[in-house]
Amino acid sequence: MSLYQRAGFETVPAVRCFLPAEAYIKEGNQLLSMKKTLEELMALKKASVPVTDRLWSKEDRHILPFYYVHGFQDVILEPIENVTILAEMEGDTFHLYDVLSPHKVSLAEVLRSIVPRNALRVELHFTPNEALSGLYREPDPDGGFMVHKSSKAAMPNNLTYPTIITA
Repeated sequence: MSLYQRAGFETVPAVRCFLPAEAYIKEGNQLLSMKKTLEELMALKKASVPVTDRLWSKEDRHILPFYYVHGFQDVILEPIENVTILAEMEGDTFHLYDVLSPHKVSLAEVLRSIVPRNALRVELHFTPNEALSGLYREPDPDGGFMVHKSSKAAMPNNLTYPTIITA
């Protein structure tokens, strides 16, 4: 870190994005995880439009296999036709990691089709584009960006570094 600071970089804090679950609780049957091979998941990822344009990686296909073999094969859901999500319930928090679709989709619509009744809050592991009811941010004590002073003004505020592109 000190090497980067001597080279003119500064730390820009990151945030974590949350939603109150009650605004998005799914009515009806519980969703079941879908069995997808790694090849099927990779094809979905390749054909997908990013869920956000705030901060995302286009060429992150190398990291998805890592997550797949470390448990993400069990968190694949298909709540809407042509929409696959990576999400899981942990304690009282529903974690949404990624939305895979060949078309732009409404994140609010996707959330209303997946958030389980026992969730108290939803954590988005990316920075959403659209205005979502109840969205709030908390500082991410484990996150942050090293940005060169000359480009700091171009760095948007309140970004969440997407979990799914982090090793």
